[in-house]
Amino acid sequence: MTHDDLIRTVTEAVRAHDGWPRRLRRAVAQGGLAVPADAIACGAHCGFGQWLDDLQADPDIAHAPEFRRLVTAHTVLHVEAGRIAAMVEAGDCQQAHAALCGPSLEQATRALSEAGAEWSAVTM
Repeated sequence: MTHDDLIRTVTEAVRAHDGWPRRLRRAVAQGGLAVPADAIACGAHCGFGQWLDDLQADPDIAHAPEFRRLVTAHTVLHVEAGRIAAMVEAGDCQQAHAALCGPSLEQATRALSEAGAEWSAVTM
């Protein structure tokens, strides 16, 4: 994979994950989810998570602090989105709406974006 391919993959994945707040707001408005909450909470279920898992086979990548921050940020985002999705799934859309208005999901989304940019910058 070239450096440009890596940057493209990370950029596209971050953009896709930036959509979680919108998708969850839609789920709250509709009172239901298109994907089960436990699948949302597990980053290994998404293509980017699988790609990150594959990259961990390379010790030079796996031990880089910037890569570790990217993996952690991805996991945290999925856990937070899954937490809110579980509220929707349980029928507690009011609590899910309140969680969406809070800072946690926004912070997790921003952290993933920053970690992706940081890792892309140092991976040449």
